[in-house]
Amino acid sequence: MAVKEPLEDAPAQPATNPDALPFSTLKGAVSENTLKAIVGRPFNLTNMSPVQSAVLPLLPGLSQPYDPEADKPRDLLVRAKTGTGKTLGFLVPAIEARVRALKQHGKDAAVAAGQPDDRHIQERALRRMARTDAGCLVISPTRELATQIANEALRLTQHQPGFEVRLFVGGNSKGLQLRDWHKGRRDIVVGTPGRIRDVIENEPSVAESLAKAPMVRTLHVLCSLF
Repeated sequence: MAVKEPLEDAPAQPATNPDALPFSTLKGAVSENTLKAIVGRPFNLTNMSPVQSAVLPLLPGLSQPYDPEADKPRDLLVRAKTGTGKTLGFLVPAIEARVRALKQHGKDAAVAAGQPDDRHIQERALRRMARTDAGCLVISPTRELATQIANEALRLTQHQPGFEVRLFVGGNSKGLQLRDWHKGRRDIVVGTPGRIRDVIENEPSVAESLAKAPMVRTLHVLCSLF
């Protein structure tokens, strides 16, 4: 199912904690386009929540490819109440990892072609990877929460060129969801367990693509695992 971008901006976050880290401290740690969405339109946020303050300062390391020799956290368990900023907290590292991986893939393709500075080769390779390999799989327990996450991902990536979000949930046409899957990019994939299992078992292209996803976020009713 194609996710439609919400018409309204998210409300500004109230600065209730004077010791909260400002999102401006992420400058240089995240891409300009991601930071632009957070501190400008559509979010217009100023300070991080405690959950976000615990996770986002781990960037850019958290968005880099896995290095078994590095002494950096990779698997995180975050437990917090609803409305504490978990969704943005796990989506930002996922988006940044995807942006980084696509750029690196383009550069590697150009180097392999013997033309490391050829932007056309880089862009072609980037677009090809974006349509074959999933960047992140987010598994949500309910259709409503999955849709909410997909919409937030859309808002966070509205300044990222070409970025797309795929949504697999029950109660909606699986045929339409698969149609959009085959014709679009697979940057962030959000779904409910039943529909994700269905398409993995019955659609080889979905199984192959999701198997390449370097990040998986599993949300429980009470906590986020990522």
